[in-house]
Order: sequence, then structure tokens, then C-alpha cells
Amino acid sequence: MSRYLNVKLFGLLITCAGLIFILSYLSTKTYETVFHDQNPVFASGTMISSISLDGMSKEQAESELTNKIQEWSKASSFSLRYQNKTTELPDNIISIDENASIQKVKDGQQVGLVVVIDKSLLDEAINKTIENKAILKDLDIDKLEEALIHSVQELQAEPKQFQLLAYLKTTGENAKKELTVSNIKGIANQYKNLETILTNQKEFEIGPNETFSFQNVFDSNQPNNEALGMIASGIYEAILPTNFMIVERNISKQLPSYSELGLEAKVSDKMDLVFANPNPYSYKITFSLLKDTLQVKLIGPPFPYKYSIKKETESYSPKTVLQFSAKLSPIQSKIIDKGKNGLLAKVYREAKDDQNLIIETTFVSEDFYPPVYRVVQSGLLPSEKSASENNSENGGNDSKQNLENSSNGSGDLNSTNMLPTETDIENPS
Repeated sequence: MSRYLNVKLFGLLITCAGLIFILSYLSTKTYETVFHDQNPVFASGTMISSISLDGMSKEQAESELTNKIQEWSKASSFSLRYQNKTTELPDNIISIDENASIQKVKDGQQVGLVVVIDKSLLDEAINKTIENKAILKDLDIDKLEEALIHSVQELQAEPKQFQLLAYLKTTGENAKKELTVSNIKGIANQYKNLETILTNQKEFEIGPNETFSFQNVFDSNQPNNEALGMIASGIYEAILPTNFMIVERNISKQLPSYSELGLEAKVSDKMDLVFANPNPYSYKITFSLLKDTLQVKLIGPPFPYKYSIKKETESYSPKTVLQFSAKLSPIQSKIIDKGKNGLLAKVYREAKDDQNLIIETTFVSEDFYPPVYRVVQSGLLPSEKSASENNSENGGNDSKQNLENSSNGSGDLNSTNMLPTETDIENPS
């Protein structure tokens, strides 16, 4: 009997102990639920945008977020720019949903702000900034909205301007627009060389903010330098009416027959053609060989402005070198070398807006090709040989003029009666 009682007492003690343990556990959890969880704090590493919420309660986090947004709002502003026109965005175009942002917060993690953009106000600002319908059609609005949201997410307390041309669509027709075309004529004697060079290089691409070097793309050490000069001149002429920045460019001593004044680009193992693309897009340069023409095209998205080239040119008559020959009679003369006029070209780049108003004029280059002497050979009377040695150069010329005027010459342009006129303009400057 006593043994049975002992078992019952032991069972009762176990039951009581279990009840005490369960009640203690439930009491602790109930206390934590009722009291402690009413004011939880965020764990280390908890962030919303760039705002740290470490050790903060929800109420403290809300207050901190509100203060940071107010500070940012006072110092920040947004504007859109196209060409020379700027439009300030109204303050109510962008808003931050604080409650939704707090609800997104995850313990120990970083989350972004919930940013809302008023699309109707944004469209209104865009249309106010850009009047060109073609540009408006090509504008990637979604890409611009993403950039605005990203800028707000960073909470950078400073003015922010968005160049709308940086948000053009880079796929489809917009990326394939033919912007400029240059034609290098008179290539017949170099056609085969050009064909060989361009076989594996019919086009190349210049990436955003990249620099192009002719020597890096083409082998400037090959013997057919004239063909390379044609290619380089074609490229230079194509990129001249753009906003590409010319870094290095050279010219020959005499203007080649295939190039226009101010548009030549000479290349060799020591001379390069280098330019930079300052735009946020890639551009493509293509080559086509026609019957007697090398055609170079620049293809890609439109530039911030319409660019054109303006040239100021001058011509300088060559000096005349007079040679005497015993093989010619006193009334005879012969042109040994007709010479060439000296040429000067000052090249400027003009940037115009959609209203065709000149926004900027930039000096590009000054090209000078010196004149080539005109060489004339003439005979001299034996009786005047000794006298001519003592006469001055002007006296000799006058004597020569008198002899020629007294001759029965036919007025041929090769006769020496042109010499005094030529020598009078030896120095055109």
C-alpha cells in the first residue's frame, strides 16, 4: 500500500513540476509579447537608402526618415536641359512615400525608398523643354524616370540637371541615323589599294567617351600612304561637323588632289589622326568604294546641336625665279615650272539649335600650304651681259622689259613680258 502511495506522489510531483515549467515559459512569452515587442529595435545593418536605422525603434526610424527627407528636399532641385534651354521641375513632381518606405524595411538589410513620379507633370516639363518632335519621339521616357528615381534614392542634397539627349533610344531607327557623309573623289589610281585595306575594315565603332586613333585601327606603316591619306581625310571630313573633339591631325606640305582645302588629314608611322567621342552613345563609321569615290558615313543617334563648317580661305601668288640660258635668244623665254599658289584656310565649327540660331562658334584649325616657286628661263643679249652685271635687279628687269616690248612677240603667256608683273607680287602679304 505504501509502495502504491509513493508512485502516486511521485507522479503528482512530476505533473506539478511540468505545470510550473509550462506556466513559467508561457508567462515569459506573454510578457515579451505584451511588453517587449511593443517597442522593438532594428538590428545592426538595417538601412533605408543611405539612412542607418541601427538600434532604432519603428517610431524613431520614422522620425529619422522624415528629418532626412526634409533636409534633402530643402537643398535639392531637378531640371531638364536640351540644347540651350533649361526647365526647372516643380517640387511636387517627385514625392517619397514615407510609410511605404518604412514598411519595406527588413531587419539587418538595406532597402530603397518608395519614390513616386507624377508622369503628367514630367511629360509637361519635357514638352516645354524640347520643341523638336523628332527628338521627342526618340526620347526614352522610362529611362529618364529611372534616372530620376535613382537620383532620389541616393538623397544627394544638391541641384541635379538631366541632359535629355542622354536619354534617347539607342535601338531601332534612332541608332541607325545617317548623320554625315563625306566623298573623296579621284581614287582611281588607288582603288585596288583601298580595296585591300578596307576588305577587313569596312566599318568601326566609337564607344561612349572613347578615343579613336587611326594608327590603332589601320596599319600606317604600309607603303600605300596615299590610300591611307584618302581614308583618313574621309574620316576627318565626316567627323568635322560633329561635336567630336580633335586631338591630333596633320597635313601634307602640298594639298593632295583628292582633298579639299581645310579637310585633309595626313597619316604615317609618325603622324596620327586622333579624336574623341564625348557623347553617351556609340557611333559607327562605314566605308563604301564607288566607281571613283570613297564614301565615308557617320551613323548613330543625333547630336546635341546641328553642326556645320565655316571656312575662311586666302590664296598667295608664288614668287618667280628667273634663270638665264645661253641656249635661248634674247627675245625668248620658257617656263620651267608654273609653280603653285599658296593656300591658307581657317576652319571653324558652328553649333546651331533647332531654330537655326548659332549657339557657339569654335576654331578648329588653320591650314597653310606654301606657294611653289614659278621658274622662268630667259635668254640675254651678248652686248648687255656686262651691263647687266653692274645694274641693279630692278634696272635689269627694266632693260629686259624694254627689250621684250620692242620685240614682235605674239603675246604668248610663256613670254617674259609676264615676269615684271609676277615679280612685283613676290610677297603677297
